[in-house]
Amino acid sequence: MFHRVTAVVAIASCSHIACSGPEWPEVGDAGSLPGTAQSVIGVGPLSKISGQLEGVPPLPDRGLMGDFQDMYRIRINNPAAFFASTDLFLGGSSTFDSNLFLFTLDGRGLLANLGIGLSATITSLSNDGSNAELVAPGEYYLAITGGLNVPVAGPEQIFSFLIPNEISGPDGPGGAFPITDWAGPGQIGFYQIALQGAVFIPAPASLALLLLGACTCKRRRY
Repeated sequence: MFHRVTAVVAIASCSHIACSGPEWPEVGDAGSLPGTAQSVIGVGPLSKISGQLEGVPPLPDRGLMGDFQDMYRIRINNPAAFFASTDLFLGGSSTFDSNLFLFTLDGRGLLANLGIGLSATITSLSNDGSNAELVAPGEYYLAITGGLNVPVAGPEQIFSFLIPNEISGPDGPGGAFPITDWAGPGQIGFYQIALQGAVFIPAPASLALLLLGACTCKRRRY
């Protein structure tokens, strides 16, 4: 029964999104860690993710004090062309000082950008001397935060940001380990993450059929 109810909820939240085009608006609240990340399910290219961080800044995100991170599970099909950005010139936007982080499916940090001002951008290649690079197509976790809110493994930071606006590899003292939490003061506001080289995660076969039916029914009403 639980799985059936879960499927119905997923269809209700995703059917209009899967039919509407290459953008994904946050459904409810995307989680902060891999276990609660929001999967971006649909068909075709993924060009934008939009959402909102809420809370009581600039307090660190602990307990009931705020939602200072959103994490999404996406599929990257063209690593060489990949970027994720809140820069207006690349099609993104942010009303707070945004940061972007990319993690592997086991939760280990791969690339990150502690943005300057309202914009942050990560590409497939670091420029901090760590030689970190996005090479393989597949599924990854993409997270956004604000201010100085950064991922940690235990008490240690995963990324070390020594140069302003660098695209960092996992060169912090916790860089070899999966993310366990976030630390540092966060910010809140609205964001749009522009994407290139990314696609929606295909739905499981049974859910895909139901989504297709929902799309068909929706089109017939117009």
